[in-house]
Amino acid sequence: MAEHRFCIRYHYTHFKDRFKGVHLKDIVYKAAKDSYVQAFEAHMEELKEVDKDAFNRVVENPLSTWSRSHFTHTIKSNI
Repeated sequence: MAEHRFCIRYHYTHFKDRFKGVHLKDIVYKAAKDSYVQAFEAHMEELKEVDKDAFNRVVENPLSTWSRSHFTHTIKSNI
């Protein structure tokens, strides 16, 4: 019943093998850190405009595992 989350660095290690560049990394990290869905969607739209294949690769993973804006709001441990 535990909610599983992954650090964006974990996902990015697989992403960076195919999609290089600091600009793409910055967009993905910003999207992961956004706490509001609207800000997340804006960064994801920017990623789609820059590189559609990179966008498709990022959204393969469930958003609730790596995007702060899609985490549940229940009580969590600090571990």
